[in-house]
Amino acid sequence: MTTFEIDAHAQRYSQTYRSYLKKKSKGEYASSVWADNFEAMALKTVMKLLLSKQAPLSVEMQQAVLADQAVVKDAEKGEFGYPDNEIQDAEYTKLTVSQQVFEQCKQKFSTVKRLSKTFVIMATNSRKSSMPS
Repeated sequence: MTTFEIDAHAQRYSQTYRSYLKKKSKGEYASSVWADNFEAMALKTVMKLLLSKQAPLSVEMQQAVLADQAVVKDAEKGEFGYPDNEIQDAEYTKLTVSQQVFEQCKQKFSTVKRLSKTFVIMATNSRKSSMPS
């Protein structure tokens, strides 16, 4: 794996690394295991991915992989929590609009949709006509 691929993996699977990058971009202080020990985390990630795909894993190794970076709830029952990947309810604001405004929005959306389809057709036809026969 390249450094870029490992960094992408960390951004995808580590909430603390994503938080670190976001705070760092704002000039705020942040800390992350990935940021502090990138080489070690990269090596561990590559080894885990390689082993999980190439090597037969013992029951103990399977449990160790599951427990890695998890919050152990019950070790005997093999219950683990993964706070980096928990789904959280999003905050939202309920908006209410009149039926008239709703209909206007629908009309505008259908116009944009028609224009988009027209553009795609025009672009496709343009490509076909510019291709050598």
